[in-house]
Amino acid sequence: MVQLGLSVLRLMRRHGWRLGLAAGAVVLAGCALKEPPTHSAVVKQALPQGTRIPGTWRAGDRAGEVGNGWVAQFNDPALRAIVDEAIAHNPDLRAAAARVAIAQQTVVVVGSSCCRRSASD
Repeated sequence: MVQLGLSVLRLMRRHGWRLGLAAGAVVLAGCALKEPPTHSAVVKQALPQGTRIPGTWRAGDRAGEVGNGWVAQFNDPALRAIVDEAIAHNPDLRAAAARVAIAQQTVVVVGSSCCRRSASD
């Protein structure tokens, strides 16, 4: 085993620059990039065959406010589960505003302790 290691070291001394050059060429060849896929190729791969995407999107003729149970109109349990999970893990806006107010007050308190002046000054 030691002799094998010594023979490898001798080989590296004699042909080290060639091996380094070959290793560098292999590394650079691995970095060669192909052209990115086109938009149509990505869409074709991602969507089921036969799916048509309209050129422009149009809303229906119905106008008005969105009701609370709008997700139930789709009759899709998977969609309902996704929406429920999003609502459950979405922080409430009022809680976020309260955290901002706490942070602002913390800055005021820390700033006042940094610039404290004594009565003897």
